[in-house]
Amino acid sequence: MAVTNGESRFLFLVVVWSGLYFIEGVVNHGISYSLAIQFIANVIVGGSLVAHCMLVKSEHKLTKLNTFLPVCGLVLGVVAILSNMQGMSLLVQQAELGDLNGFVVRISSIGLMVLALSLWLMPIITKSKPVTVMLVISSVIMAVASFLTALSM
Repeated sequence: MAVTNGESRFLFLVVVWSGLYFIEGVVNHGISYSLAIQFIANVIVGGSLVAHCMLVKSEHKLTKLNTFLPVCGLVLGVVAILSNMQGMSLLVQQAELGDLNGFVVRISSIGLMVLALSLWLMPIITKSKPVTVMLVISSVIMAVASFLTALSM
């Protein structure tokens, strides 16, 4: 199935429009940059996880991707956690004043992201072949983490 010139233009338009919409949301609606970085990292890690799951299900022959994709996800996860350190101090102050919702949601999203990344890295740690079921579970956990990140925006 070949991609036509019109389809590639439409895809480019969708990507540009989505990027501009996200930038407008960050700039005009006061969303913190650290939270935006965590959201972007969650989405990219989740997409990579789903792609890796489909590759493993199709019994691909690119064995280097079994290491490359989880390690890239780990790097993005660390970036997301480090970017949230500044915002967490504000949430701790709000929690001390009695508003626990933002703190609990943000900590839950970070914890679920760490859990999903840990499950994704298990085959590398145990030096075994990735299993589709483990990747599906990790993808679902990552989707919940992304949802919680979106709730805290």
